[in-house]
Amino acid sequence: NQACCHCGGGHAAATPFAYPRAQVAVGSAVSILPWPRTAERYSINEDCELAAYGLTVDGATGRVHGKPTKDEPLAIECQVTAHEGGGLVFTATVKVVVQHLAYERPVLMFSKDESYSPSTSGGQWRGFGVKCAPEVPWLSIDSSAGKLSMGSGIAAGGVSDVEDSYFGQAGGVCVVTATQVVTTNGKEIA
Repeated sequence: NQACCHCGGGHAAATPFAYPRAQVAVGSAVSILPWPRTAERYSINEDCELAAYGLTVDGATGRVHGKPTKDEPLAIECQVTAHEGGGLVFTATVKVVVQHLAYERPVLMFSKDESYSPSTSGGQWRGFGVKCAPEVPWLSIDSSAGKLSMGSGIAAGGVSDVEDSYFGQAGGVCVVTATQVVTTNGKEIA
């Protein structure tokens, strides 16, 4: 709240909040919390279809959770309103993306000791590859498991946005590809 408590003036304002970007593989559970959590209760807009896809919102904590019921990739977006004391409200968007192949979040931050492995919709996967723009020579991928890690190479280029939420970090927009192995009657069909 941005009120001048000592002088009795100012204007009270709701506390802004946001949800982290949720990205999961088909068949995986979702559990994300708003940050910061200062509200007494949370509500959703009337067009929100979280329940139609097996997800819900905890009205007391704002936690979005559940296991998506569809077997295909999808993206669900809803408006969640936080209700604070004094009639203060703030609305944020929660978005859940479900894919056959997903890393824990869309933006991955690397250090020498960190790596990220994908979750998949099941079955066997192979031939993992990664392509980035601008090129990211320090990013390496294990072609058999899809594990991303920081290798050697000079950090150059980067990703920027209007709010500079990446603080000038070196990086790129990358796409990971892989082939899901399917077998029928004991024969492999890629």
